[in-house]
Amino acid sequence: MQRRNFLKSSALVAGLAMTTIPTMSLAVKTKNHMSKKAAYKAIVGKAKTKSSSKLKFSAPEIAENGKVVPVKVQLKGIDSSKVKSVHILSDNENPRIIDVFFTKHNKDVFVATRLKMGKTQMLVALVVMKNGTVYEAKKETKITIGGCG
Repeated sequence: MQRRNFLKSSALVAGLAMTTIPTMSLAVKTKNHMSKKAAYKAIVGKAKTKSSSKLKFSAPEIAENGKVVPVKVQLKGIDSSKVKSVHILSDNENPRIIDVFFTKHNKDVFVATRLKMGKTQMLVALVVMKNGTVYEAKKETKITIGGCG
């Protein structure tokens, strides 16, 4: 009797695998490409961007390894309850890298991540405030191969 139960469960697992694998591969193949200009407009809208000394955007000028490029965005002296979101954009084909939204439970406006970059790019950090103000900071990161410029 155990052999029959094993065969039934094996057939069930195989059937489920055949139905989920094609849908997973379809999800990977579909891409939502947006131009940098369209992504920028979707975030900023009609608001004018400002630069601020309170916005600290750090990314290395030269990265020897494009697989792990550390990036940090911090807004000093402003409570996160006044901030709606933080966005990081790039110059590549799919410009929206990261979108972080803040709630009343967050305290500090601080985002740190590592990016995978294949070529030299201009990175743009956008901080959208709840009152509609948008702060912007830019930084170009040069990717070298083997540590040579």
